Amino acid sequence: MDKLPELFDKVSLTTYDPDSSYHVKITHINNPHSFYARPTAYTTYLPSLEAKGEPINAEEVQLKDMVVFKSKTLNKSLRGSIFNIDNKYFDIFTPDYGFLEKKVPVTDIFKPKILGVVPPLAVHCRLANCKPITAKWEDKAIESMKFFVGEERALLCVVEKNPQILTVVLKNSCPDDISLMLAYCGHSVLGYVENQVSRLTSPPCQKLYYTYRELKLNDHIRVRMQSGKLPNDFYVAVREDYEQYLDQQYNYTYFCKKFCKLEVIDRLQVHKPVSVRMDVTYKYERGIIKEIISNSKVRVLLVDLGTTIETHVASLKVLSDRFLHYPAAAIHCCLDKNQLNETKLLTCVHPGIEFFITILEVGDNIEKPHVVKITLI
Repeated sequence: MDKLPELFDKVSLTTYDPDSSYHVKITHINNPHSFYARPTAYTTYLPSLEAKGEPINAEEVQLKDMVVFKSKTLNKSLRGSIFNIDNKYFDIFTPDYGFLEKKVPVTDIFKPKILGVVPPLAVHCRLANCKPITAKWEDKAIESMKFFVGEERALLCVVEKNPQILTVVLKNSCPDDISLMLAYCGHSVLGYVENQVSRLTSPPCQKLYYTYRELKLNDHIRVRMQSGKLPNDFYVAVREDYEQYLDQQYNYTYFCKKFCKLEVIDRLQVHKPVSVRMDVTYKYERGIIKEIISNSKVRVLLVDLGTTIETHVASLKVLSDRFLHYPAAAIHCCLDKNQLNETKLLTCVHPGIEFFITILEVGDNIEKPHVVKITLI
């Protein structure tokens, strides 16, 4: 692999301070309140960042890995971060363009040719002084914005910023800025948008995360099967942690019913802890957002059960930090390769069964599973 060009190391990445402006290329538009822009000054670095290295093996790929892949959307090779894995197919987010390419086969994925951690070159934006006429953006408003933006260079003027999104005024060769053009066409309403940060100093973001049982190499513990399927992706729980989860269930559900719903999609983030109402039992489970599918649907991992569900955002509620103090019961595991041919394991191990595991390789319980050896009781 080549080293990251020294020239790029010297570049001071754009800070996007309020009242600053930049010439940009609009790389992807979801709607007027969600689009991506990349400073034109970074265009020169794309060929190096998008250069393909060696082909990659599916078994090597982990969530968030940076790769280079063949994009059918743009018909070229792009840099991307692994967002979701489904057998031999991968969903990949493009940090330099801002869109998600779905169902990429492993044969179209390669290792990056250059070394180094390069921040995303595209930034997430929303138009200032621009509100939808109805509750959500209509297709004709989105198409009009794409028409006005076109393929030309634009001037992006920052109004406000927070860690998730910039509020901006966007100008190009149109007679007025893009917000005004949409309003002239009757596709939006002019007016102050309730931005996500105050014009005064905003408080630091609260860091919410679950704790997990601390595991060490060669730990030998008794567990019960929670969910999943051997050999590559399954969840177990230590009996004490599972009993604590059962003890907390009633209080947790009662408490969650007193909390307001997460109704604004901007407040949802991948890896954010949330409470999830189960449609069948009407109980609440602790979860973590794995994927935002649309403005109304998310995919959530239930951290005490190990199962992943697709649910409506109306089923989510804010998670109080008081419920982050006891560890998530489910432990993410994969079977050691030396046990892959033990058919008895594959047929006898199912949810509710207890057995022993020995930790052969410590994972992080989020992206990387623990590699374990199973001993039946």
